[in-house]
Amino acid sequence: MQRVNELVRSRQKNAIFWSDIALLHPEVIKSMPKELIAASWEYVPHTDADYYNHWIKPFQDAGMRVIVCPWVGNTNLLVPDCEEAAQNIEGFVGAGKKAAVLGMNNTVWNDDGQTLFGPNCWGIVYGAAVGWENGPTPVSEFNAKYDWAFYRNTDHRFVDAMMKLSHTNEILRGRGIGQYYFENYGGTDDEVFWRNLFSPAGHNDALKALPVTAEVRRTAEDAYETFAESAYLAQRNADVLEDLKLAALRVDALAMRYEYLREMSDLYANALALAKTDRGGATGELVEIGVTFDPVGRLDDLRDYTTRLREIYKARWLDENLPKWLPNVLQLFDQQSLQWHEKMGQVDELLREFESGKPLPPPESLGLLPPGPAEGK
Repeated sequence: MQRVNELVRSRQKNAIFWSDIALLHPEVIKSMPKELIAASWEYVPHTDADYYNHWIKPFQDAGMRVIVCPWVGNTNLLVPDCEEAAQNIEGFVGAGKKAAVLGMNNTVWNDDGQTLFGPNCWGIVYGAAVGWENGPTPVSEFNAKYDWAFYRNTDHRFVDAMMKLSHTNEILRGRGIGQYYFENYGGTDDEVFWRNLFSPAGHNDALKALPVTAEVRRTAEDAYETFAESAYLAQRNADVLEDLKLAALRVDALAMRYEYLREMSDLYANALALAKTDRGGATGELVEIGVTFDPVGRLDDLRDYTTRLREIYKARWLDENLPKWLPNVLQLFDQQSLQWHEKMGQVDELLREFESGKPLPPPESLGLLPPGPAEGK
């Protein structure tokens, strides 16, 4: 650290360093060069704002300047968690103001290589307001101004839709979906989005989420409708609405998969029940699950939704990024489309065997849910 500091100082600059490693070894902080600037980050929304002094005071006590670094709540999420971000930004920046820190850096994390920048704009603008305004910046007051300030829209429809869509993180996290990094973090996690629906982990997610999937889908569909049908009201930054439309579609697609897994499992249970007494009826239930020769089933819908999302995602990526990394994300859509297509082929083969007189195998052979008690119990 001393050598780096000397190199930077030789060019009449000051080095800024991330504080987390130093905080793990507080005994070294006082011996660090005073010219260093600590970029101190903390992303958990603590209810006691004074608690954020833990990330400020050790460096100030050592004579260093500090930049507080909250977070827009977007890491690995299909849509940012604005509620968690707001609490974190307001608390950490408020503590920084009291401590007269050098400034703030509102951090955005798109380093998973697939989340887009546009949906982060609410958190970025809120961070700017909290940083610039002298007193508190209540979210309700900020939201009353946001549509006009950001979109030049005269009502609140866009921010209302954004906040409701963002709340799906809380809804899903409340069911234990996508909770990986921090205690209050998770929900619309992209790892969950790519997870194999027919795997044990996919089943586990579905069984947890099913009690709230209808609510999540209604929220996502209402948000999409607002972003799509009212886009003409946005006199500037309308491109962000395109990113939010994609976020709403992906949240809807995630909840739809869980609903469809339950429906496909129920259809297969019906086919098993009809297999001996109504073979034609059993065949109809299998076709409703999805086969390659008759595109009316649930798997057909899942495949078509995935290919639609792929093309929208490609367009949105290219609107804000260079193309080099894009194939690495598009292959995830392709793999998921192939997953639906291969499952359709599996149903095709099962149907041929059934029509030749073989009995239907148990639902586990298709990766479906077995009959059991209602979800959410």
